[in-house]
Amino acid sequence: MNERIMNIRKSLKLTQEEFAETLGLTRNFIWKLEKGERIPSERTIADICRTFHISLEWLKTGNGEMFSQAEDSVINALTQTYNLNDRDKQIIKSYLALTPQEREVFIKIVKSMVN
Repeated sequence: MNERIMNIRKSLKLTQEEFAETLGLTRNFIWKLEKGERIPSERTIADICRTFHISLEWLKTGNGEMFSQAEDSVINALTQTYNLNDRDKQIIKSYLALTPQEREVFIKIVKSMVN
């Protein structure tokens, strides 16, 4: 699993520090995970999957695709329900790609524009 965690981080073009910060962990802990010196808890595994849209099956076993297809399914359902156009879908995808900290900044900006 250590190599798969490193593959996730590198595919997202994140440093160990950025990856750790997004998950509320330390860079040293991520370093130890990637080197195989630590085993991630079930909570850490769940956080990685939820935060970065990673398939749990792939992270645990290496089987299947790295990224979960759930995001596309949700966006497709929203598109049908709310008659979204391509721009709307891109806005949603961009928002989902933000880190929790970036989402907070985004929300503050939108609130200031509305008020």
